[in-house]
Order: sequence, then structure tokens, then C-alpha cells
Amino acid sequence: MSTAATVTETVGSVVEILRFKASEKCLTDPGVFKELRDIAGAQAKSHGLTHQFWGRLLEDPSVYFWVMFWTSFEEKQPWLRTSQESAAAHAILGTLVAEQPQATHLRVPAGAPPLAVFRAPVTELADFATSEGGGVNMDELLGRCAKVVGGSQVYGAAVEDGQRGLFVRGLEEQGTSNAYEALGVAVTVTHGRFEEHAD
Repeated sequence: MSTAATVTETVGSVVEILRFKASEKCLTDPGVFKELRDIAGAQAKSHGLTHQFWGRLLEDPSVYFWVMFWTSFEEKQPWLRTSQESAAAHAILGTLVAEQPQATHLRVPAGAPPLAVFRAPVTELADFATSEGGGVNMDELLGRCAKVVGGSQVYGAAVEDGQRGLFVRGLEEQGTSNAYEALGVAVTVTHGRFEEHAD
């Protein structure tokens, strides 16, 4: 399934992809990361959390991913910013990261979240941005994304920065790919292997 999203709309279901360089504690005891996911699973459902995945960057296993599907970007914000429930999660996250985590939110279809992208044997993540000087805008880039073939996929502009985009697709195996040459801008391609978190 391929899903393009508009650049400016923020209302609707989102997938949050959090990347972080793991601390020594996290690398030696991954169970601590499970504790964080358990807290989110128990407490954030009332704020729209529907699914969680986690994994590691294949190119650098010290980089972890935490993927969360939310019913809306707006609904998740109170849990992160004001709820006392999230305090324990923030405290644990602080012990897991060696550097500031990077979060990207993409809008996804409410009725059919692209879970297959993260259930695939390998998930490919391609980061891109509009060209400097206004040569290519995000709407044009998303139109070009629609022509990329292969695997289940989701793509769009980041909710937090409409000039930055992300293309994520599920593949049977990791390999070199020139699939993104049609975008006409620089693309950084990485890969992860994910597991679905069971509550």
C-alpha cells in the first residue's frame, strides 16, 4: 500500500519513528527498553497509541528505533507534555539514550495503518528534503515518491518540518537500491529490522 500525504495537514493518524543512539546501559540490558514500551502500552492507549514496534539500525546496531502508531498527532501531545503518566517513561528514556533522539511523524491512513512496512523482514527508510533554492518543492517530491515501486510502503512530509520527507518500505531482504534516483534530490537510505511489541 502506498500512501502520499499533504505537506501542511497535521490532523489525522500518524506514525512516530523515534531513532536514538543507545546508551551503554541499553546495549547491555535491552530489557530496560522493553520496560519503557510496557509503560507506553499501559498508559498511552488512552491518548491514542495503537501499535508499537522496535528495532535496530542494520548499518549501526547501536542505533535503536521505537515506532508508535497514534490515532492523531494532537491526541498524543498531552501524554508527552503534561501527563504525570509520562514522567516514568521520560525518566527511563533518559537512561537509554546517548544522544538526543530524533523523532519523525508521518500521516498515515486511519483505517489501514501500514503495519506491513514494519512487519517485513527488512524495513528501508529513505530520508530526503526539498532542494535548497526552491528547485523542487515537497508536493513535487511526493508525486515522484508515488512512482517508486517495490514492497509495502508509506511516505510523506514530516509533520514537524514540511521541508523534510521520509519514505519507508518493507522489503524481503536488504540490498543496494537505486529506487530513489527518480526523486532528483539527495536521499539517505538506512535499514532496520523490527519486532512488534506485545502488550
